[in-house]
Amino acid sequence: MIRFTKSTVVSLLIVNLTFPLEGCSIYQATHAPAPVEYKQVIVGSTRTETIARLGYPKMTDQKNNLKTDSFDFLDGYNTASKARIILYLAGDIFTIGLAELIFWPIEANVFDGKQCRGTVTYDPNDLVLGYELLSKDSQRLWFSPIADSYSKVINTPIDKTVTTESANKPKQSPLRFSTVTDSTEKPTSPTTTNEVINKSATKLEESSVD
Repeated sequence: MIRFTKSTVVSLLIVNLTFPLEGCSIYQATHAPAPVEYKQVIVGSTRTETIARLGYPKMTDQKNNLKTDSFDFLDGYNTASKARIILYLAGDIFTIGLAELIFWPIEANVFDGKQCRGTVTYDPNDLVLGYELLSKDSQRLWFSPIADSYSKVINTPIDKTVTTESANKPKQSPLRFSTVTDSTEKPTSPTTTNEVINKSATKLEESSVD
């Protein structure tokens, strides 16, 4: 059984007076972020399940009936690692709080979690199509590409979409109207008509003389 002597109690008081509560390694360890199960985000899962694991998105983009969420989250360590609190407590007691000069920077820089970011894209039914989750240094932690058919839809603006049928259809030239004349019918001039009459009259005179 641990007995707290007068000197031990005084040491704990000195620790509390020397270090604010937020700057204490024990406080930091008890409030450290939990690990994020980002590898549970898979193709086909719902948007609600994704938000439950990664937190509420900081931004949502809607494009061609496809939705993309942008996330920022802090990935912590397993809860079993909080057993270090016992070490911090023992060190503070036996060093009269001087151990905080070592414990607190370690807790603040090593066990404070990893800052991560990423995007998740959903289909019109809010089911995951693809995702890309990155570390603070832009290293891929979890990735699945979007299917080619959906990727083309995302990268093609609606107002510039051209169907294959309309693109391959030949352009029609404007209609042109032309008059067609019948080469067999020739207009009769006045001179030709007179010649015919004269020839007929001459034939009549010859026949009457005979």
